[in-house]
Amino acid sequence: MLSFIGGAALYAHAPGSLVTVGGLNVPIMLFAGASYAIAVFFTACLTTYFLPGLRHLADAVAVMRLVVGLGALTMPGFAHTLIQSPILSATLVVGGAGLLLAALPMARAQGSVAAEALGQVFDWVDEHSLAYQAART
Repeated sequence: MLSFIGGAALYAHAPGSLVTVGGLNVPIMLFAGASYAIAVFFTACLTTYFLPGLRHLADAVAVMRLVVGLGALTMPGFAHTLIQSPILSATLVVGGAGLLLAALPMARAQGSVAAEALGQVFDWVDEHSLAYQAART
């Protein structure tokens, strides 16, 4: 859901507001949001299954996709730059996710409410992930 909102927000100011999909005219922001959501979902599933040590990176990427998308929504010039340069967009999202994961333990130790909430989500995912539990045993 985070990736859908982030993708839709990124393309909210895109020129040419409709794209034809299966004979239907679909707003590009909905198509982009659905594309991002599907891509992130399957990537997260494969990462969690084959590389369980990187499972939090997929979650952090979804959070950063939302942050970058909302930033693009508030700054149309930034959105245009990101749409024109997928490398920049990917660098911001993946690099930001790495920074988020690196800063999370420090922020939790300092008592950040947002970091504690995100950390509890990661802990819950760990407890309920069959792939993670299988890897631990």
